[in-house]
Amino acid sequence: MKGQPRSDDPYIGLVPYETEDAALFFGREAEQGIIRDNLIASRLTILYGQSGVGKSSVLRAGVVPTFMGMAEEARADDEPPEFVCVIFNSWSGDPIVGLKDAIRIAFQETFTLDRAIEEEAQPLSEYCRAVTVKFKVTLAIILDQFDEYFLYHPYERGPGTFFSEFPLLVNDPTARVNFLISIRDDSLSALDRFKGHVPRLFKNYLRVRPLGIEAAARTIREPLKRRSVPVEIEDDLVKHVLDSVRADRELLSDPAAPAPAEHNEISGVVEAPFLQLVMTRVWNAERQQFDESTPGLLSRLLGRATGQSDRTMILRDSTLTRLGGAEQIVRNHVEHILMDSFKPSEQNIARKLFYYLVTPSQTKIAYTAADLASCDL
Repeated sequence: MKGQPRSDDPYIGLVPYETEDAALFFGREAEQGIIRDNLIASRLTILYGQSGVGKSSVLRAGVVPTFMGMAEEARADDEPPEFVCVIFNSWSGDPIVGLKDAIRIAFQETFTLDRAIEEEAQPLSEYCRAVTVKFKVTLAIILDQFDEYFLYHPYERGPGTFFSEFPLLVNDPTARVNFLISIRDDSLSALDRFKGHVPRLFKNYLRVRPLGIEAAARTIREPLKRRSVPVEIEDDLVKHVLDSVRADRELLSDPAAPAPAEHNEISGVVEAPFLQLVMTRVWNAERQQFDESTPGLLSRLLGRATGQSDRTMILRDSTLTRLGGAEQIVRNHVEHILMDSFKPSEQNIARKLFYYLVTPSQTKIAYTAADLASCDL
């Protein structure tokens, strides 16, 4: 299933892909099929990968739409859906309340109902059993950004908590509920909290690896083909971008910082967020230039009447060069965010905070506000 994108732009920038961006999401077709099949077949799957590798995007824009497509096909054949897919990542509040709400919304969308079931005051384990029995489906629950659960609920224990309800569902062979936990690779050890409560916790796990060169090229080219007006892209631009955002390049390197840790597979892969940022900037520059040089509506209508086709927008390598290349685009983006979001007196503090949010080996750290308040700035 390919949904309606949030905007008319082919690239999304630094935000993760959402379900409605499925029509623009390319390069992870093999992974999303493997993830879906594991979520269907296994009671618990652990999906892990480094920060920024695209775990949330492949789940939201790749896996979830496949379940939605399966439900649509079942309804078209006058058959009930077999699965209801739920994705949840709101860990700062009560996970039980938030997850129940996400389940209710998923059932509403799958079965076009006002409410899935009324007894939401039940414990999570009983609630899930009740809705799956009532609608004769299996719940496929994706727990995204699970590392944040440990951040916001470090000491959670006791009956009625997620810590106790989650193992009850995983361990119950009669419960038609499958889980997928998506977590950063540097937070995998935090799952040990459940080790004594979920036997064979790490039996089934998948790794999301960095985006390869060929897949990255698809993420550049394929979204342009989904536009209603023709857009072309120069091969030289594709090559230039892919070379600029390789994982072994340091787009924002600090000469005074320690060298990053080596990665075994750093060659031949790209930094997907940087790719999106660079292509978004090139796209915006080309679109602005194209719009400024395109005749008005009356002239375009006259051109069509005389058999003249509209001009084709072209994404050019010279535009990337004019913008200063990938490194300058990234630097400009950071500076613009600082200037737009903070007062001059706050900008230096924000710059210093970056060193606390990312380790010298480029591992993201999620600090609480209290932790950051105690930093020596």
